Amino acid sequence: MCDFKVTGSLFILYFFFTSILIAQHGDPQNRRVGNLDANQIKTIFTNTGVIAQPGTEGPRFGWIYPHNGYAGDMSIVLGLQLPIKDYWRGELPPDGIPDTIHSVIITPVDRPGGGEGNNGVSYTFEPLPGYFNPNLNEMGRGVAISTDLESWPNLWPDHPEYGTGVWNGLYGPDNFVGDQEALFVIDDFNDLENNLINRFYPDTTNTAITGHGIEVKVRYVELNNPTYQDILFKIYDIKNNSQHNYSKMVFGNLTGTYVGVEDPEWNDDVSLYYPKDNLIVTSDFDSY
Repeated sequence: MCDFKVTGSLFILYFFFTSILIAQHGDPQNRRVGNLDANQIKTIFTNTGVIAQPGTEGPRFGWIYPHNGYAGDMSIVLGLQLPIKDYWRGELPPDGIPDTIHSVIITPVDRPGGGEGNNGVSYTFEPLPGYFNPNLNEMGRGVAISTDLESWPNLWPDHPEYGTGVWNGLYGPDNFVGDQEALFVIDDFNDLENNLINRFYPDTTNTAITGHGIEVKVRYVELNNPTYQDILFKIYDIKNNSQHNYSKMVFGNLTGTYVGVEDPEWNDDVSLYYPKDNLIVTSDFDSY
């Protein structure tokens, strides 16, 4: 018999397509760590789009108790199809045959198969500057959190008109949709793979702009309400800042289930898929 408590997260996606390329871009130097603990889900996360890491700095998607971890890592993936045309293939020039190329943008999550390129460069989403207080260096307070005014930037890059000391809310200045919110922005400027191999660029007039031109504003929301106390809401506002129209795009979530977290407790995890409900449930067997 397997007893389990259902906890989880809910995605809310917004897709916007624009043709405005921004001057600021993501960089590994902007990586910061934050902590969420307003309801029964207590977890560390980074402003790269990864939840439950780094495990050395806080709880790994803990439920009720910080040490009662449920995940080793949670991160996003975004796949798209490049415009169909005749591309370079490394050192091989275009051959007159149109190519269909798919690319998947990931985060710098600590797990096998990551997006590491040449010389240790991370071909992944990376955080933009300006969405955190660069002078705050305390553990777990590196990301802008609605309940921690000191963690906010002086001005928000996307809404400088809000002024100082105003929260960048989902529906406007000082609009709070939860008891605790985290906010950051990432882009794929660092994902050079298709730039180097296929000579594809989001701006055909400026090869200094790399990646695919994808930007994501990420907002995590926790509500300390009996109805929602076991849920972490994750809201993704996805923008295409390139000059291209990507006709096919998919969005997904990669979760490393880790019920119990510490070895050997996680070795008896089990995941069940319910096709009718399109639902995956992970739990832990006792006495194994």
